[in-house]
Amino acid sequence: MRERLKPETPVERFMRVDPPNVTADQPLSEAIATMLREQMEVLPVLAADGSRRVAGVISPIDVFRHMVAWRKSA
Repeated sequence: MRERLKPETPVERFMRVDPPNVTADQPLSEAIATMLREQMEVLPVLAADGSRRVAGVISPIDVFRHMVAWRKSA
């Protein structure tokens, strides 16, 4: 990729204009279903207040880490 892309290439050339997302108050199951359906490795998480502010991102590795930690504490 380094050889084909110039450092000054705009991000807009690669970004999704209206990417699938979830809000922070949605269940984890909806986030997982969206990642699977949309074949996304990282899913934007928007604030639950309707502001469309990006509150974070979630990935399958985040879910896995949480489940491992949860099992260790149980």
